[in-house]
Amino acid sequence: MEVALSGDPFNGLPPADLDSFLGHPRHSSSIWFLVISGIILTTIHTQDMGDQGDTLKGRRTVSLVFGDSAAQWSLVIPILLWGGLCPALAGTAMLVSLASCVLASAVAIRLLLWRDAASDKKTYRLYNIWASLIFAMPLVATR
Repeated sequence: MEVALSGDPFNGLPPADLDSFLGHPRHSSSIWFLVISGIILTTIHTQDMGDQGDTLKGRRTVSLVFGDSAAQWSLVIPILLWGGLCPALAGTAMLVSLASCVLASAVAIRLLLWRDAASDKKTYRLYNIWASLIFAMPLVATR
């Protein structure tokens, strides 16, 4: 993937590719994009947990189609798996790995224990903090 981060076409410098910029082996950005896609695919319906207007608008969300309990567990399991797997894949420091696991666990616990609309909105905010940490992991990788 070509990204013009350090290249200057007017001075004849070639653009740097993302893998070289991040100091990772070739094609690691492709794998990371697949990981991020997997995270979004398996956890994005966290945003629907607190939305009570979906029924009125005729939307078919996971929680409406399969029920709240199934929707909760369909989030808890992937969030906990991604929370532990992503730091290992990215090669982050122990502190970043710990933060990912703690945030993922906090989101999972909130999904299972706090079930009102206001709590779901707070859980979604916490989910976004966790997801932002995951998305930034290649930038703080130690290897």
